[in-house]
Amino acid sequence: HTEALIAPAFAVRSRCRKANQRGIIETPIEVEKSLPQERSIQKAAEKFMEMVHDYLYYYPDHWVLGESKTAKKKESS
Repeated sequence: HTEALIAPAFAVRSRCRKANQRGIIETPIEVEKSLPQERSIQKAAEKFMEMVHDYLYYYPDHWVLGESKTAKKKESS
C-alpha cells in the first residue's frame, strides 16, 4: 500500500460570467490500509467517481466528450 492520498480538484466556470473560473479542492481521499490493496483502490476510485458525478450533476454544461478538433473539422467539410 502507498501512503499517497487522492487529492480531488475541479475547475468550474462561474454561472454569472462565462469567462470567470474558480478552482475547488475537495477533502483528500484516503486509500484504506485495512482492506486488500485491490479493494481499497476500488473504494477510493468509487469515492472519486461520486464526486465527479456530483460536479457533473451540478455543472452539466461542463461535460465535454473530448472529441478532437480534427474530427469536428472533417464532419463540417
